[in-house]
Amino acid sequence: MTRKKKPSLVLPVYGLFSTEFAVHRKEILKHLIVCFINWTLMISFLTLDWAVSYRQYTTVTIAIVDLDGTIIGRTILDEFKFNHDANEMAQILIVDNDTSSTMFPNGSEDVFSAVMGEQFWGAVVVNSNASSLLHEAYWIGNATYDSSGATFIIYNEMRSSETTHHCIVPLLVPMMKHALMKINSILAADFLKQLRNDDTGALMRNAQIAPHIVGHPIGASLFNVNPLHDNTPAVAVLEVGLIYFIILSFQIITIVEAAHVHGLYLKKRIYFIYRIALPFIMYFFLSLFYSSLALIFQVRFDNANDFVLYWTVNYFTMLASGLTLEIFNNFIGEPWLATFLDLWIVTNFTTSIFPLNSSLPFYRFGYAWPFPNSVIFKLKFKLNFGVSNFQGECQSIIRS
Repeated sequence: MTRKKKPSLVLPVYGLFSTEFAVHRKEILKHLIVCFINWTLMISFLTLDWAVSYRQYTTVTIAIVDLDGTIIGRTILDEFKFNHDANEMAQILIVDNDTSSTMFPNGSEDVFSAVMGEQFWGAVVVNSNASSLLHEAYWIGNATYDSSGATFIIYNEMRSSETTHHCIVPLLVPMMKHALMKINSILAADFLKQLRNDDTGALMRNAQIAPHIVGHPIGASLFNVNPLHDNTPAVAVLEVGLIYFIILSFQIITIVEAAHVHGLYLKKRIYFIYRIALPFIMYFFLSLFYSSLALIFQVRFDNANDFVLYWTVNYFTMLASGLTLEIFNNFIGEPWLATFLDLWIVTNFTTSIFPLNSSLPFYRFGYAWPFPNSVIFKLKFKLNFGVSNFQGECQSIIRS
């Protein structure tokens, strides 16, 4: 006997513009319109990422402090005061010798503390003994005279490495080089003038002891008061890793949503407890597993308390980002959940790239978003990421 073949289901086919296909055509157009709207919204969201770096440094404040009160300090102050590009790029606070004693009674030590305490993004200091040490080297002689100790360029890398390397250092270093070229030209001409009037020969003898007092009498040193050392795992922990929070949260929502359907058979009170408690329990273990990756890849924590704090920050960040997605999914859902996911990722990431107080005012909404606050907590509590305490890492960079 031969088995009877089951009749195969044959779908009717129509022309694209036939009347029979009208209902299907309407559904296809509806989905294409939704897709086009999604594309448009996603592209508009991406503009937030491009725009975050536009003129984001206009609120950066840099202090130029003259503790010396001589031509050295006045030249540097004038270089920054009358430079249009510098004042367009940042807010330059000029502190002359008359007001520096009031603002910084302990001299350069107070300026270091101000940059460390984030009162300023950076500072240039003309030390109080700059002219006196140079005068001593001219007329008394000082073989150990170090021109780089005359002025300091100070910044705090841990506050924001992006702002530091894209604004503070590129602004201060070239301008200081230009200012020091002016100062050294003036001092070199003055030295030659005094040399002609020096009957004792002291200037020539002292110039032989320390030759750089002739061509390079004034230099500068760069101080990073809080270095953010190279630490590859920290990049994943602080920046890219945050995006995984939202992706994992999205996966949890889509996977667990099917389980919620079966939960409807529970009593109403038990169902509400189940829906509320489940995210807290799941994110608790997920944040623990995620935080453990930092240990596996040797992100150093000083003690167990640091790790617990890091885990706690991750837990609440996951809750904030995940519960927001879940609330949106419950009230609106598809097909707009993916669109909101893009918006949630872009707005969180763009507001955490640069410090909000140095970005455009539009981005201040980031103060209420989870990612910027997560980054702030992790940096403030120095959960390693290569961040050391105050070290005053110094290197002489300018000998003009």
